Amino acid sequence: MDIKSIDRLSITECCEQLNIRRDDLPKALQDIIVLSERERLLIDQLQFLLDNDKSAIESCRTIEQYEGYLSTWVDGLYHDYARTKITQLKAVSKNKQKLIFLLAGIMIILGTLSFIIFRSDVPDKYAEPESIDLGLSVNWASCNIGARTSEDFGDYYAWMKTNNTINSEHDYFNDAEVADVASAKWGNAWRIPTKTEFEELINNCSWEWTSKNGVNGYRIISGINGNSIFLPATHRQFTDRCGDYWTSTPSNAIHDPGSGPKYGMCAFALFFGTAKIEFNDGLKYYGRTIRPVTNSSPKN
Repeated sequence: MDIKSIDRLSITECCEQLNIRRDDLPKALQDIIVLSERERLLIDQLQFLLDNDKSAIESCRTIEQYEGYLSTWVDGLYHDYARTKITQLKAVSKNKQKLIFLLAGIMIILGTLSFIIFRSDVPDKYAEPESIDLGLSVNWASCNIGARTSEDFGDYYAWMKTNNTINSEHDYFNDAEVADVASAKWGNAWRIPTKTEFEELINNCSWEWTSKNGVNGYRIISGINGNSIFLPATHRQFTDRCGDYWTSTPSNAIHDPGSGPKYGMCAFALFFGTAKIEFNDGLKYYGRTIRPVTNSSPKN
């Protein structure tokens, strides 16, 4: 055989030329007595192939890599090992897929339970609230507009406006665009309370300054039937110390923004703190919270 062709021989071919059994490798190499230059070159080629064969199998980690070894090293010494690893990795992959499906199912179940447990009792931001009967001429809402609980502040509105954008104090208020936000958000059964209805709430209930879930405000207890509502302290500048609520009753107060007196710029707002409860002439473009009323009976 031409010496130059030895570097193209495979493991099996080298074994045949050296008259050794492939299955006895690599130990068989140690027993060879080198008699010629040709045999020395065959041994060097075989040793080179065995080293690369071993490096190739040791570098494999995935199913694809082991399969690549089998196709590249057709007469490599580690075919049985590679096939065993492929079988093991496929079993692990199958088990992982089962685990992933199981975990996905568990997450779906937990997500559903979480929604049922934690969300089913949380009303939508603009869902109709509970109607509280205090024995007065109207029933009062259990929360402010835009709130989900009685202690939530909710949204802030300019007087008789249906969006919660607060205009700058220099904007002129257009009374031609007025609309009751309570009716718009919760339905026609609800509306913004009048000054008279707030006065009825003050005169027929006890007002106790307290804290509910970390929010300061008044617990208002009916002197007629003992039912109560909670009004959080929602003032935009004095949060947790003062409350600021619109009535639907306009005021005749004169407002002078600097360009001369203007009429019709104010409406009555209920203002309260820890030591006082009173009505102010509130500028209509100022953002305040709203606690609606209804003539409807409480839901059973």
